[in-house]
Amino acid sequence: GLAPDWMVATAALYWFTGTIGSASALYAEAVRDPLPERFVTVPTAVLHLVAETVIIPRPWAERHYNIAQWTRHASGGHYAA
Repeated sequence: GLAPDWMVATAALYWFTGTIGSASALYAEAVRDPLPERFVTVPTAVLHLVAETVIIPRPWAERHYNIAQWTRHASGGHYAA
């Protein structure tokens, strides 16, 4: 599980820097208003990392986005940069 010290430090980082609202807004908005069915026409590149927390299936991505490039990497995860 998650260590209590890590959880407190992470919460404090967001709280004391005043970024807790903006950091959690995406998650709150997704719960209130799920992604509508739409197609994004802008050419889109996807970097598929093997250790990503959420893996989007390519057929779903192609239904919703104009996929111009799809790249898979054998390593990396959520904080690839």
